[in-house]
Amino acid sequence: MSGYSSEHTVTALLEAWNRRDLDAALALASPDIVYVNSPLAVEPGTRHGHEEFAAVLRTQWDILGDAQIDIESVDAGGDEVVALFTLGRSLEGGSGAISARQRMHCTVQDGLVVRMEIIPPDA
Repeated sequence: MSGYSSEHTVTALLEAWNRRDLDAALALASPDIVYVNSPLAVEPGTRHGHEEFAAVLRTQWDILGDAQIDIESVDAGGDEVVALFTLGRSLEGGSGAISARQRMHCTVQDGLVVRMEIIPPDA
């Protein structure tokens, strides 16, 4: 993994989220990952390690249904990466769609995400 840039690692993790590919997501995350979800999220709080990170991903996929992440920008400065993206999903019954812009700050070391924080859009 260490051959990947920090930007590529974060982009690949977001793409794994879109595919609902838990194995790929965990392969890009440190076994000691710290995941900090926005206080505005359905499941706010801080999670530690692969097991808790996997549980968060499964919960997000269950709650958000067909939601997809549309990456707007990924800016890296060494090991620090900030991604801007829109999370969008269809409404039940095909009655439209909703979307929300989000920002994520990640720290990447040796090709793995060691910390991921979802930042409230207005912060």
